[in-house]
Amino acid sequence: MVAWEARVGVEGYTVAYRNGAPRIAYVACLTDDGRRTWGTIEDPSVMDAMTREELCGRSGHLDGHGRLNVD
Repeated sequence: MVAWEARVGVEGYTVAYRNGAPRIAYVACLTDDGRRTWGTIEDPSVMDAMTREELCGRSGHLDGHGRLNVD
């Protein structure tokens, strides 16, 4: 598997729960050159924020393992 990194914009997302707690967020992303890709977030504090405020339109960095860090 080739590591791929990019700056991306958040287009949409969903937070998946297990036993009443956020487990993982799946994020639809758009790269600067117009390609679409997916990222994941597993940080509980970020997932909590995702359920209380809008992250669509925010930017972030997708690391080579598919993890997204939102700015």
